[in-house]
Amino acid sequence: MKNKERVIDLRQFFIYLWENILILIIVGALGAGALAVRDYKKQKNSAAPAASLQGIIHQNQDSFFNVLRNYTDTNKPANSAESRVKLYVDFNLIEFENGDKIDNNSIITQLTNDACYLVVSESAMDRVIEKLDLRQYDDMKNITGYDLSWIVNKNMQGVHIMNITVTDVNAARAHDIAEAVAEEFMANAKSYGLVKDVKIIDAASRDADVVVGRAALNKKSLLKKFIIGGALGVVMVVVILLIIFIIKDAVRTGEDIDFSGLERFGRFSLKKKVKGENLKKFAAGLDNPKYGKVISLIPLDKGGVSADIVEGIKGAFEGIGKKAEVITSEDDIPLYDDKKIAEKTIGVDYLIICTKDLASSADARVAIKHSDSAVLLAGYGKTRMTSLLDAAESLKDSDAGIIGVTILG
Repeated sequence: MKNKERVIDLRQFFIYLWENILILIIVGALGAGALAVRDYKKQKNSAAPAASLQGIIHQNQDSFFNVLRNYTDTNKPANSAESRVKLYVDFNLIEFENGDKIDNNSIITQLTNDACYLVVSESAMDRVIEKLDLRQYDDMKNITGYDLSWIVNKNMQGVHIMNITVTDVNAARAHDIAEAVAEEFMANAKSYGLVKDVKIIDAASRDADVVVGRAALNKKSLLKKFIIGGALGVVMVVVILLIIFIIKDAVRTGEDIDFSGLERFGRFSLKKKVKGENLKKFAAGLDNPKYGKVISLIPLDKGGVSADIVEGIKGAFEGIGKKAEVITSEDDIPLYDDKKIAEKTIGVDYLIICTKDLASSADARVAIKHSDSAVLLAGYGKTRMTSLLDAAESLKDSDAGIIGVTILG
């Protein structure tokens, strides 16, 4: 019997999962939260490199010399600050107006390129360093005009608008450098005959404390990790519960009873709302002359029939208009004494004997022997199939009047 193969009842497994839905929710939520938090910390830690002047210089050089690099504000060193100046540049085009055909696009490109070079020329940067005494700062002790030029970004917007942006780790210093660079260009650009006039549109921004280089959180990534974490948590619990479901191999359905070779005698839920009514149905099933007057109820799980079931069964018989006496192994009545048992049946319709479990209690077998019939009680999802199979095996050669197996729970 024990060597026969049983198929996993998927319907019962899904019911088992539903019974443990709270565990699924908790572990799923923990898994989702753990992976999302991990991704959040990873994004925060990798959003930008540590702020340093050399880090800014290195990144700008890398971006300039390596065309494959595509740095954006989100990649700049964390906690670095920017100050911006916007100038209007009126280029000197008189020398090009000589009556010949002029390639305006070419001329404009040359002029704007020259203007941008003059902004960060080493001589101009050296004058800025001296003017602001930048070497007083620890991180600029050995700075050169060439080095300084790499924290000054410049570009033309259209033909006349020049944008100058200074990126530094010191917000106030970034503002001073941006202001000094603009003043230097305005003072010297005319001397080269390149421009007629330069005017400030927007002075060096005082909002230099704006932090750049801190990447915005990737919400899609967080959501993805949240879903994956939740799914992994749920899958892990499902696998564990499946293993427990298989190993425990508990009695749940009539098919389980059929597998043991014993007869079914119903399944009755003991949930509060239906417990009383179901016990009445159980009592009505026992109310049959062929089962005799003395009936034993033998649990398959360790321990005896619970006190509330004992009281419930007595009330259930009263509910169907029958008088029943219910005794247990704790009562001082020798179950092997047929005379004492017979005395207990006087004046009642039924004598119900509730014993301890079949496997560990001698009283159970004694009660079966001295009863007209007996019902084995299995707990839904609690009684193991091994206990049911052992009971079937131990009773198969006896003359006990086993009515069948009832599943309670």
